[in-house]
Amino acid sequence: MPHFPGLSGPLPDELVRVRYGDDEYFLDVLALTSNYQCIYGMGCKGTTPLGGEGPGRHRPADPSVTGCCRVGPTFGLRSTEVGGLDPLEADSPLRLLPFVAALTPEDAQHHDQIAAGNWYAETAADSVASSRAVLVEGNCVFLNTEMADGLNGCSLYHLAGRLGIDPKLTRPKICHSAPAAAFTMADDQETASGGFRLLVTLQPPWFGWFSPDGYFCTSDPAAYSAKDPVFRRMASEYSSLLGEDVYAALLAALEEIWAERGARLQRNWGTPVPLEMPKWAG
Repeated sequence: MPHFPGLSGPLPDELVRVRYGDDEYFLDVLALTSNYQCIYGMGCKGTTPLGGEGPGRHRPADPSVTGCCRVGPTFGLRSTEVGGLDPLEADSPLRLLPFVAALTPEDAQHHDQIAAGNWYAETAADSVASSRAVLVEGNCVFLNTEMADGLNGCSLYHLAGRLGIDPKLTRPKICHSAPAAAFTMADDQETASGGFRLLVTLQPPWFGWFSPDGYFCTSDPAAYSAKDPVFRRMASEYSSLLGEDVYAALLAALEEIWAERGARLQRNWGTPVPLEMPKWAG
């Protein structure tokens, strides 16, 4: 088995570095080997509906507390920017069109609005987030809060279950990959070959998209309840975020770490990972 730089020395104070091409990836070992799981992500079963608390809903009866769904997901491209890319692969509203069209009133609480085409908005100015799903009462238009038969949560997620396909296909890419995260480190820390240095971790509470509350699920003890480490259970999310080839290289390093130190790292399971703002991010 190959040896990766950074494995020697004490954990958890050290990041493990893996080079891939011109880039360097610094693995947040505590985050990636924790037993975190998104308690809102499995069909958003943890999302609190307007009716109050109940089985699987540990949050207060507050319609504004709806996890990641309280922010309309962004698309990397506007529908006019797809160009020669495959519309079903490009991160744009066009990728979702076949699945949006397949929604029925039984799937989506806001089906009338969605069917009328009022489910995303595009900006005219150049922007990283150039298009976004619209909000209804402060939540994503695809979020169900008052549906029967266990269909609260993401209507596109439940559609995938009905169709028997991977939810990654039916949802915006940001919804699938969150809270997997890769942050570009400071510009003055570029590699000698001009590549980037990236911190691979989980979305921390201080991350600005969801301010002022932040990604509260990654600091919630209830979320540290999975039976497998993050790097295995969220392999699809990190592959989607970083690319399959990149994550395959990172996965080899993480498997080596786990083989050497898994028993030690597993003693911290059930405890939230301290996802503090790194010095270079200030």
